[in-house]
Amino acid sequence: MTSAIDHEALKKAIHAASKWYAILQSQQASKQTKQDWQLWLQQNKYHRLAWDQVQEIQGAMSATPGTITSTTLRNTALSRRELLRRLGVVFVAIPTASIVWHIKPWQLD
Repeated sequence: MTSAIDHEALKKAIHAASKWYAILQSQQASKQTKQDWQLWLQQNKYHRLAWDQVQEIQGAMSATPGTITSTTLRNTALSRRELLRRLGVVFVAIPTASIVWHIKPWQLD
């Protein structure tokens, strides 16, 4: 028997996980920040599920050939804030779509 999924909680967790990922990848992630992230991660199952999705996407992005990635990033004249915002959208949209596809809420009746 599968447990019910709170889709709103999961959506919020995915959004938060993408922000945590951006923060932890920055050069400004302090020891306290990393401890705060660990606490967040342990708060509930949706945080862990969301973090796992972010890690999965990061792994897929790491598999992208470096020349394609570096050329694409070099050719953009985006500010750091705009780049993080766009990455945040990607980190929210892809896991959400993946989760929805696996759960298939339209078939839950």
